[in-house]
Parts: sequence; structure tokens; C-alpha cells
Amino acid sequence: RLKKYFIIARDVSKVFINDLDQSIHDFWYSVLNKTDALCELINKTPITVEEWHVQKEIQSSVESSILERGFSTFFLNRTNRSGILKAGIIGGLKQNGNYKLDCRFNRSDLVGRIRRIAERREDIVLSNLDAIQFIDEYLPDIQYKCLVNIDPPYYNQGKGLYQNFFEHNDHCRLYQSVVNIQQPWIVTYDDVPEINSIYTDYEPESFGLTYTAQEKKKGSEVIIHNPLLTKSSFKPDVTFKEVATHRRLEEKAKLSGNCLL
Repeated sequence: RLKKYFIIARDVSKVFINDLDQSIHDFWYSVLNKTDALCELINKTPITVEEWHVQKEIQSSVESSILERGFSTFFLNRTNRSGILKAGIIGGLKQNGNYKLDCRFNRSDLVGRIRRIAERREDIVLSNLDAIQFIDEYLPDIQYKCLVNIDPPYYNQGKGLYQNFFEHNDHCRLYQSVVNIQQPWIVTYDDVPEINSIYTDYEPESFGLTYTAQEKKKGSEVIIHNPLLTKSSFKPDVTFKEVATHRRLEEKAKLSGNCLL
């Protein structure tokens, strides 16, 4: 979501997207390189439980093409709880829940977003590497003024949520690479003692979050900054709408000669 927002809003001149998960990579590849075909599938594919089963099978098939897997990833993201590929279908297989599987599948809106992102394909660099390899081997060569946003698999629930997950030593190895990054960086994780211990020198800051993967409930995550970053007064769970409201108030305060804290 963060990448999509900054790309469309043109708040950045260049975006580097790296994900080891083949399905996620194939979705972004399809957005950038097979835009028309992807949008046609979004417009024409029926949004049914039967189709959900078809798209789920594509994820495990070695014969699936990049476009097929990319669309399947998109379809499941929009029809699964919290958009998680390994989660169950919104509304359940009998579709007797409060929400149905098509509640997040506004075709015209989604196609519009994809086309706006694809318009900036020349500004987007996509890779399919292990995070540590990307940080150690590729990140040092990026000369742009940039912010590195690292979103690893959850520590506790990674196996249940992600197709690629970490063991404890993987989280420790990632930490060793992260602390050597020369650019400003942030890391977000689930709020667990193990992660707080690994990153203790960087004072992880907890914030509230609402999860809906299985049932709606409040949870907690941590955001970790490197010392090069100046922290905002906003909490990490602030919405873009709240930021926009604050900016309008700031502009109004400047025009009136008042100071807004």
C-alpha cells in the first residue's frame, strides 16, 4: 500500500521493489509489463467461490505463467481475509459471513490504480531477491536520496501468513544487514520480545493495529528507525486522510500567522 500510494501521488522520483515471493514479484511484473492483459483479466474474470478455487490452484501449479500467477495473486489478495494469500476467503466458502468475497473488488477503481502505476513503469525497478542479498549487494549502488522501507515476515505468525517465512536465525541475519545500511531506513515487525531484543539498540516503538486475517482484533506492531531519521510527531498508525487534514491546518495556521504544534 505504501509503495502504491507514493507511486501514484508522485511523491518520489524512483521506486525499487524487491520481494522474494515469486507470486508477489509476478504480480508487480504483470502490472508493469503486461498491463493490458492483467486489466482485461480483472474486468472479465467472474468473482465467485468456484473461481476462487481455480485461482488458488494456480498458485501451486509449476505450469502457471507469470501473468496467470500475477493475476491469481491479485485475485486472492482482493478476495482473501486481510489480503493474505494463505488466508481463507472473505465470507467463508458458504458466503454466509457479514462480507462477501467481492466486497474489495471494485473493478474500475482497481484497474484505474494499476494503469496509473504502469504509467510510471520507467521509474520503477523490480527485483526478486532475498532481502539480505538485496541489502548487501544492490542497495549500496543506489545513489538516489532514498528511504529504505523493510517489511519482513512476522516473527510469530510468519509460517501461517506468508509463503516465504523466517526462522529466528534469519531475523538475526537480516538485522546484521539492516544496521549496515547507509541510507535512512525503517523496519516494521510484530511486537514480540524476540524482535524487541534483536533491535534493542534502536528502541523499537510500538503502535496499535487492527487485524482482520481471521477475526477483527486489535494488535500491536513495532516500528524501528535508524539514527539518521528525524521522527515525525505522528504515530505510525496515522491514516493518509489524517495527514492531509493536518497539512491543511498547518497551511491555514501559516496564513493566519499562528503556529500549529
